[in-house]
Amino acid sequence: MDAHDVETIVSLDGMWGDVLTEHLDRYDRAHPGRFLTFCQVDWSLLATPDPRGTLRQLMTARDPLYTEAAHVVIDTGASSVNAVVKHVLARLNNIEIAP
Repeated sequence: MDAHDVETIVSLDGMWGDVLTEHLDRYDRAHPGRFLTFCQVDWSLLATPDPRGTLRQLMTARDPLYTEAAHVVIDTGASSVNAVVKHVLARLNNIEIAP
């Protein structure tokens, strides 16, 4: 990366579960500040009789990993899509990436 003047890489294939953990270990944790990883949602996990209950269980289990991996955390609450986009853009404009 340094040889090609690449400061940071954004990874859009963080996936989920064990694959996400391996991805974070290989890139984000091994090279702090050099990689930004986006997770993906496995929608098939919600194909249960109680999708809301399943989602609550998944979020409880995964929240520590997501929080650790996050460079920016935004509470969307009941905000409109436009308000969330403005907040995300404002945060991204101010994000500091470690050298």
